[in-house]
Amino acid sequence: MTNLRLNKELFALEPITDALSAYQNIAKIELSDDSNYWKCCFAECKYGEEQTALEFENYLINLMNCKAR
Repeated sequence: MTNLRLNKELFALEPITDALSAYQNIAKIELSDDSNYWKCCFAECKYGEEQTALEFENYLINLMNCKAR
C-alpha cells in the first residue's frame, strides 16, 4: 500500500474529497487525519500505486489552482 501525506497548511479537505471522487474508478483511496497531514492510502490501483499517487497529487494541485481563479 502506498501512502501520500498532504500538509494541511497547503491542502484543504474539500479539493481532496473532490479528487477522491474523480479517482474512485482508478483506485481505492482511504483518507485519514494524521495530525498536521491528510494521509491518503492507495490500493487496488489500475496503473500502479506509486504512479497513481503521483498523478493524484498532480490532479489535486491542478484542481486547487483552477478553483483559485
